[in-house]
Amino acid sequence: MTLAIGFWLLAGAAACAALYILKQARQRAIEDVVTQRVQSVLQTELFPRQRGAPSQEASRFPGRVLTRLRHVFERAGLPVSDGKLMLIAGGLAGLGLLVGQRLGFEAGGIAAAAAAFGIYVYLYQRWRRRIQRMRAQMPMFLDHLIRALDIGRNLYGGIQTASEEIDEPLREVMLRVRARIDLGEDLADTVTEAARLYELKELHLFAMAVRVNRQFGGQVRDTLQSIVRMIEQRDRAQRELKALTGETRITAMVLGGLPTLLALYMSATNPDYLASMWYDPGGRYVLIGAGLWQLLGVGLLWRMMRRL
Repeated sequence: MTLAIGFWLLAGAAACAALYILKQARQRAIEDVVTQRVQSVLQTELFPRQRGAPSQEASRFPGRVLTRLRHVFERAGLPVSDGKLMLIAGGLAGLGLLVGQRLGFEAGGIAAAAAAFGIYVYLYQRWRRRIQRMRAQMPMFLDHLIRALDIGRNLYGGIQTASEEIDEPLREVMLRVRARIDLGEDLADTVTEAARLYELKELHLFAMAVRVNRQFGGQVRDTLQSIVRMIEQRDRAQRELKALTGETRITAMVLGGLPTLLALYMSATNPDYLASMWYDPGGRYVLIGAGLWQLLGVGLLWRMMRRL
């Protein structure tokens, strides 16, 4: 009886949270429409955006959470609206309730957390693949930009030409940069925000070169050539390091996946073995503790692999 009451309370809390998120999404949509209309009428140059001034939505905790979640999906190449985020959150809550009613409250929480972690891992891997492709495309993009500067085009015109010559996903980023520049924003600031969103150091370097050229003048062409050489040298060094540490990476993958694969094998061959532990109060805490330690170990191995 107490467990059922807890489930209904959790469902009510999830429903209230979903309604609140929907309300915030509608309010944000109205504010965005009003802002776009004002910018289109006043041409945005009359009212430059103040740096460091948080918006009304960003000053609220739910707004910050929604913004962060949108950025996670956006940098993975899967832009979502607040309504879709609400559906995902509702699906995770429903999964937790469904599993909890059959296997217990702890199992429901673990299932919801595992599903959320799986979504994050998928988005992270997708983002990493996009970042690798962007890094591989940056030298080509900068070469096109240098050629455009050589024939007499300005920096913005060169970016327009270069962005049309490259493929996805860097093309999408640069087209977004062009659109924001057309709305009156500064080129260096726009590129810096894109680099911060995707966590791409090469875009940070490009933004620094643009900002230095705007403030102090000089030949931006030489700076861009230096960036291209540096990117190529770093890519060569990273490939050599990855080849030297291949055995270490395989060992970390085996150590991280072996306990989970062994538990799945035991559950498939002898389901009663782990089920007896799960339905025992002491055994349940042992399994939960083992799962937490497994997650901690995988996280440590993952961080170690990132440094290789």
